[in-house]
Amino acid sequence: MYACCGATDYYLETGDPAYWKTLTTLWEDLSQRQMYISGGVGARAEDEAFGEAYELPNARAYGESCAAIGNMMWNWRMLAASGEAKFADVIERALYNGINSGMSLDGTTYCYRNPLAFDPSSGETIRNPWYDVTCCPPNLERTLSSLPGYFYSTSKDGAYVHLYDNSVLDWHVEDGTPLKIHQKTNYPWDGDVQLTVAPSEPHEFTLYVRIPSWAHGASASVNGK
Repeated sequence: MYACCGATDYYLETGDPAYWKTLTTLWEDLSQRQMYISGGVGARAEDEAFGEAYELPNARAYGESCAAIGNMMWNWRMLAASGEAKFADVIERALYNGINSGMSLDGTTYCYRNPLAFDPSSGETIRNPWYDVTCCPPNLERTLSSLPGYFYSTSKDGAYVHLYDNSVLDWHVEDGTPLKIHQKTNYPWDGDVQLTVAPSEPHEFTLYVRIPSWAHGASASVNGK
């Protein structure tokens, strides 16, 4: 995941089409054959590795917290390179199900592995207060603290809304015109999202709002119409 992040960074800097072809091939394989429904990745604990196509065991799933974070980080870069909502869909899936599961509600215990099935009679402890290899706890903290940067982005055309939660974008469009977007929602418990778009002066630009691929029948209205 992190190697793919670096390769995508290289593509963003150079525009090398050979890199983009490879990255999209890897992404298609990941999203269609190698990723758990939770957005977690890594079927094999040995070597912290992917498996064969569709090798996605529940109890033996590795699904390391850092790997899910890497999945989110890679898809953020693919999103930045393309503007395609399918990458934001994976970000959302990994964030809510493969990353957020890595930390307990009280923030004191962590999952290194995130299996989709677990038998406590095995004596194994999935959540622990710390690890000899302390990558997951600080990586989870880092991800949560950097989360606001994943919600919105801008381009020469306008502004993008990628994720849904109560928030305020206080930024500007490409020509420097200040822009605020106030978002009000109870997502994911409720599907209604209200956006108040407030540029500092009348201005023409495009507002891109992600419709999740699973949200069949979604609709939008502007000023009640």
